Amino acid sequence: YQQKASRPIYYYGGEFFALRGDIVREVNKAYQPLWDYNLQCFKENRPKLNEEALFFSVLAEWLNIRNNIANKYIKRMWTSPQYNNGGREVCYMAFTLREETRPLLPVQNAAPNKLHKRRSSILAKSGFLYRNTDGKPRQENKRLPNGNHQKNNTLTCTAMNILIIQSKAFPHRDNSFCYFYTQLAEWLTAHVSKSELFYCYLDVDDTGFENGLLLPDSYEQFYTPANIDAICRFITDKQIDIVLDYSHVITGDTRKFLLEIRQRNPGIKIFTMIHNCPSHTTQLKTYELSRLGLKEVNSPKRLFQWMLPWLYIFLLKRVVKHQNVSAYNTVDEVILLSPSYIPEFRKLIGKKDASRLSAIPNAIQPVKSDIPVHLKKKEIIFVGRFALEKALPKLLKIWEMVQDEIPEWSLVMVGDGDKYQECEEIIAKKKLKRVNMVGYQMSIPYIDRASILCITSVIEGLPTVFTEAMNLGVVPVGFDSFRAIYDMIDDGKNGFIIRDNDYKAYARTLIQLATNDTLRHQIASNAKQQKGNYDIEHIGPLWVKAFRKHGIV
Repeated sequence: YQQKASRPIYYYGGEFFALRGDIVREVNKAYQPLWDYNLQCFKENRPKLNEEALFFSVLAEWLNIRNNIANKYIKRMWTSPQYNNGGREVCYMAFTLREETRPLLPVQNAAPNKLHKRRSSILAKSGFLYRNTDGKPRQENKRLPNGNHQKNNTLTCTAMNILIIQSKAFPHRDNSFCYFYTQLAEWLTAHVSKSELFYCYLDVDDTGFENGLLLPDSYEQFYTPANIDAICRFITDKQIDIVLDYSHVITGDTRKFLLEIRQRNPGIKIFTMIHNCPSHTTQLKTYELSRLGLKEVNSPKRLFQWMLPWLYIFLLKRVVKHQNVSAYNTVDEVILLSPSYIPEFRKLIGKKDASRLSAIPNAIQPVKSDIPVHLKKKEIIFVGRFALEKALPKLLKIWEMVQDEIPEWSLVMVGDGDKYQECEEIIAKKKLKRVNMVGYQMSIPYIDRASILCITSVIEGLPTVFTEAMNLGVVPVGFDSFRAIYDMIDDGKNGFIIRDNDYKAYARTLIQLATNDTLRHQIASNAKQQKGNYDIEHIGPLWVKAFRKHGIV
């Protein structure tokens, strides 16, 4: 817990104490490694903590719990093996309050009472009382209950293995999401403890995948007896500590799947990661229905959406709320991409005090510009999937408004997707000038040579392309359709934020940047100063903080 001991461990006589709910939850997280350590001592015939009072006195010191008077709440606490789960050496405990405590003295100053001497001796021999004869703390490494060590009050652990559950395997390490978590495991190994990254998925491409478990049943909600048995064996074999659910809807059988994993592996922690803004489903559907024409009505559902879009969105919001409440109630932690999304998620699930939320951006791969700011081409660039949520007709509409005002500039569009042909048709129909669609390419060289990068998306999470562009000295411009844009851009200083759907303001901003070299170069230079905000050295500690909340480190 990275806390320097200020006094000997206090002995809480008799039973232990139930405190506030948040303290009970912290004790629940912390007891497992101590229990495992105690069992290991028993197997090896070494001194151990023989009773509840000793056991919880150590936990109280770790968690900095101090007693208070609350006798009316006194209840019995049990550690009997009959409460072990599924034959595993796990103990579930109830916690109660107790008034009377007395300090556990250092061994050399122990009270004459033989029982106190024995208890002090047990704590000392078990590795939990570290005092010299002068009463000062010793500085050598401390043995922790999971067999790990604490050196100079810095907590580490011997291993931390992570399993990502996804529908389809990432195709290769160059995939950006694969890179996010690979570098996390590497950073944890370098700075915290040895960490390995594993994957579990329903489908895989022809190239196969390393460190992966292909589940036997390709059922989109995962929950089959064969899949449960396979993943639980994998978790045991690979000694998995953390399961990261990769953006699935956690309802129905998917929820059962995760709950079954936890039931069979009581010590494991399950996180889910939302790689978009929390309200992305309703935002995207609202945009889609705004573009729905009568010619596209080809089913009763489409007819309902076309005739009563407001009612459809109302019902959809109820479904989305149910999905997110189910996720929050199932997992140990929900990982969002930005602090701005925490209040949005709380509002979405209707829990203002929801605490099992962490804001952790994706760490980007380091990029370095080969082109000085003043030598970049007069190009405005888009990089991404040609998909509905990118709202590329908006970008092409804005380009139509500015193309004659900045005749030396061109628009470059990098990427591919199901809306690629639609964009080609818009360009041809409106006879847009100097628009180069180059298809799927390695994007960094294209971004680096451009001067301005544009996003007009209906929804985003925390667009990696923005952070890459800023690191390369390219000016980012985007609609404020997602809250996290305010975390990324200081409007007017290192980029520009445009009120959503204000096409005229967007066009004016592009013309101003294109025609004012001094302004553009200054903004680009400021953007490069943000380099490092989203590298693993900044993001890694955020993951450690989330893990620490659940007693993983």
